[in-house]
Amino acid sequence: NSATPNLATVEIDVAANLPVGMRDLSVGRASKIKALAVYDKVAYIVVTPNAQISRLGGIKWPKEFAQYDVKAFAAGPDGKAHSADDLDLGPVVAQWSLEEFYSTPEDDDIQFVGKVDDSGLFTPSFEGPNPARKKQANNFPVDNYGDVWVVASYKNLDGTTFKAKSYLVVTIPNYTIYDQPEVAQQ
Repeated sequence: NSATPNLATVEIDVAANLPVGMRDLSVGRASKIKALAVYDKVAYIVVTPNAQISRLGGIKWPKEFAQYDVKAFAAGPDGKAHSADDLDLGPVVAQWSLEEFYSTPEDDDIQFVGKVDDSGLFTPSFEGPNPARKKQANNFPVDNYGDVWVVASYKNLDGTTFKAKSYLVVTIPNYTIYDQPEVAQQ
């Protein structure tokens, strides 16, 4: 245990028969209601937001990125996951990846739409026709648009792996910019 004016490190012993739930914390004169979660195991994880749009760009138009987060939850006092009394355990560190969202035959969006990094930030690909991508019968190149799943994988301390996903649409740039100063001038 140690303490500075801005940080206190404490070790807490939890009784084996203590019921699952949120507990208040007091250190000296400072206190926080429902600061600590008492639980036996992670029940599931949730990726937020559950759906999002990102826009291609980087050549002529700005890219619109998409940021994802993942939280772990424990089953609450009723012992049932995905119920109203579940405990929000806060953010966890996850491995991020993309999976194909199959919406057309021979769907190949995952190869062209962009990449997700270790922090859950999706960076879209460039706008404009891509000569490497030909989706049409006439064999003309098409843009790097598409839809994919953004997937978070979290490995718990006991070795259990949890997965959750979010739907992502990667679309064309926003060709109309409404915050241009000259629009407000008369």
